[in-house]
Amino acid sequence: MLLLAAYAAATWIPSPGLRLRELNLLGSSINPPELLLAGLLLCAGLCSSPGTLRTILSARSRFIISSIASWMLPLLAAAVTVAVLWGIAGCPPQVALGVVIVAAMPVANSSVGWSTTMRGSIALSIALLVVGTALSPLLTPLAISAGAISLRTAEDSLMNTPWSQGMGGFFVTWVLAPVLLGVFLSGRMSEQVRKWVVPWSRRVSFVILILLNYLNGVPCLPSLAEQPSLLQWPVLGASCLLLLSYAANRGLTLWLRAFMPTAESLPPEQISQMLSVVMRNTGAALVFAGAALPEFVSLSLTIIAYTMLQHLWAGACLAASTHSLDNAIAKELR
Repeated sequence: MLLLAAYAAATWIPSPGLRLRELNLLGSSINPPELLLAGLLLCAGLCSSPGTLRTILSARSRFIISSIASWMLPLLAAAVTVAVLWGIAGCPPQVALGVVIVAAMPVANSSVGWSTTMRGSIALSIALLVVGTALSPLLTPLAISAGAISLRTAEDSLMNTPWSQGMGGFFVTWVLAPVLLGVFLSGRMSEQVRKWVVPWSRRVSFVILILLNYLNGVPCLPSLAEQPSLLQWPVLGASCLLLLSYAANRGLTLWLRAFMPTAESLPPEQISQMLSVVMRNTGAALVFAGAALPEFVSLSLTIIAYTMLQHLWAGACLAASTHSLDNAIAKELR
């Protein structure tokens, strides 16, 4: 509800957010959205447990499969989505590029929270988050550039905008460095300090997430008040990407069960892998799109649509699993 309220505020009360976005801190080009993104990922690192990465890396085969799946399956789903919606149905190229940018993002830090709630493997979720974030300065620019090559022929502005410059540096500075710093500090906390830091980090992370979505929504959402039809293609593109990502992960799970039973993961690990495939770091995507392509409204709307849909999907999965658990307990009591 608070996420929807943030988007409503960005639609109807954009002035404070626009002024805050234009604020240059300490006389430099550093803007509040970048600092908020860094704070969000720092909090995620602080919530990690000592020895988490060491524990999960001991199970190398499952970890390697999950790591590859968390990058390749969303990109595969994006390729199919773009081929169908842009190549056949004729959706705007901005929407197609938005789908590519979302799929090229690392795992969402919120996937760790959902994994905790859904009784997934916390160790695997944190490991995939950290490793995916570490690889993002290299893999994300390559994936976005490869996806944009075919779209530049459809819109000259994509070719003439230097949006790809400094992309690797962006992820090193504002994505990789904060989460690694958080993991480093977490490993050196005493248990007493951890009991105080972790709950506060989660609260601060939640507040930052709401504020970040507000700030990244103000450049594009006010136009929806006058033209609600602008949301049609972004929602369709985001929905196709989410459903195809989930289907691809489900297909991989069934294939491993049939042909590689030794590599099949346990149910908690399957939950964490599913979340790592479907949930993308749309906060980083919005900050990047807002900095590099602020004039492309449909692109930002596609990222915002995916943000809302992935959290609604995770909530629906949680409700379904809770209902199944309640039914199983009821049967045992009978």
